Amino acid sequence: MSNEISISYSGNINVIVSAYYYDIDYKITILTDPSTWHSKSVNLAKGYNKGVEASLGYSYKEFYINLGGSLMDIKGKNVGSGSYKKLAYSPDYKLSFGAGYKSNSFEFALNTIRVGDQYSNIDKTGKLIPSYTVTDISASKSFGNLKLFAKINNVFNERYSTTADTWNGYYPANPRNLFAGLSLKF
Repeated sequence: MSNEISISYSGNINVIVSAYYYDIDYKITILTDPSTWHSKSVNLAKGYNKGVEASLGYSYKEFYINLGGSLMDIKGKNVGSGSYKKLAYSPDYKLSFGAGYKSNSFEFALNTIRVGDQYSNIDKTGKLIPSYTVTDISASKSFGNLKLFAKINNVFNERYSTTADTWNGYYPANPRNLFAGLSLKF
């Protein structure tokens, strides 16, 4: 059962605010058996996702800026379980920032995302996955049908993880990566 309400405004300033609540039967999550450290995906009897998302964007000629945020609560419970518990890999918040310049032949963009603390097991147990911030920069230039592009992911070479388990520890996410190339339209 999905419930969502949104309010938006568009112009030079764009605003969107949404609130949602999803009631889910057989909610899938990851559970880790502490005696064996084996993780597996399981269907819980009930679950829900609820939260609020907001974004604010502004553009002036070729320049733009975007701010966004999401507060979320993701929980589930099994048959006979009295209360809902926070599910694995479900941060309380995500924040984003983007800015750039876009003309007919040139584009530059900077994007940053911040993700809150998470845990590798249900009910804030298992391995704590600390919050992290990752910034990407990209640029492209077109010359008729030829387009040159470059992108740097994780500009500041943030050491972070999006998954982990108690036995093996953190599974590192990508370090700084540089991509460059060209495309030609026929």
